[in-house]
Amino acid sequence: MAEASPLAATRGGPTAGCRSSARWVRAKEVAQGLANIVNGVQDSVVGILNIGVGAVNTIAWAEERVGILNPEDPIRVPYIPSPDWSRGLITHEAGQRGSWTNTHGWSKFFGATGVEFAAGAWAGKASKAKQAVALVRTGRRASRLGINVETLELTQTVAGHLATRPYLRSRLLIQEIIEAAEPTTDSIVSGAWRWEVPGSWNGR
Repeated sequence: MAEASPLAATRGGPTAGCRSSARWVRAKEVAQGLANIVNGVQDSVVGILNIGVGAVNTIAWAEERVGILNPEDPIRVPYIPSPDWSRGLITHEAGQRGSWTNTHGWSKFFGATGVEFAAGAWAGKASKAKQAVALVRTGRRASRLGINVETLELTQTVAGHLATRPYLRSRLLIQEIIEAAEPTTDSIVSGAWRWEVPGSWNGR
């Protein structure tokens, strides 16, 4: 009968326990970091809201200086607080509040900044994706109507209006007009379509 080595058992037990403990410590650190990110985003949002509060208080202070308001009875809008609720919420964080070694403060700052940059980047991508989808839809509609916007040519009559209608040079705008509404039969030019859509060009 084979017997297990006492030494092997001794070595295996503590090693497995150390690994499990290290994983648990790491999991708590990650969870603490996520809490700090949420707290940091909260600070950013509250800070933006407090810009308006600060503007109101600055106006009130200026009016007190010139005698419009009574400086003995100052009017101030209270600033919105942003509680630092995530400090040490899950695990201990080194450094004192306000010091350069404050790991909690740096975690909140960099985490929230990363989220804000990512949100801005995704918003930009979403906008571009929306434009791309619109162009695809425009292409499908133009194709269904047998129109290739890139090969359209202006008649002499239309070309004569370029000075007052410069938007006629924009292929993209023509595509957007096609996308905006279904065409109707032109009552003047036989066999032509007509689009009427609201819009502006360079503010006009």
